[in-house]
Amino acid sequence: MSDARSIPALLVAQASARGEDLALRYKALGIWHRVTWSAYADRMRKVAGALIGFGLRPRENVGILGENCPECSTRTSA
Repeated sequence: MSDARSIPALLVAQASARGEDLALRYKALGIWHRVTWSAYADRMRKVAGALIGFGLRPRENVGILGENCPECSTRTSA
């Protein structure tokens, strides 16, 4: 069991332990796509970096309201 104390820390721990194992799948245009733990953690780091870039400071909170949509959290913009 991990000593992680936050959801992002748990994700990083999982990515370190499971790397290229399957984290989730999503369907787009009838085709199933796989997302590894490493890719999922990389996307989380990019989102965190964007929030910091927008001015989020330590100990500030963010709430995200939206549909439960894994593909939205794993797609990268072109």
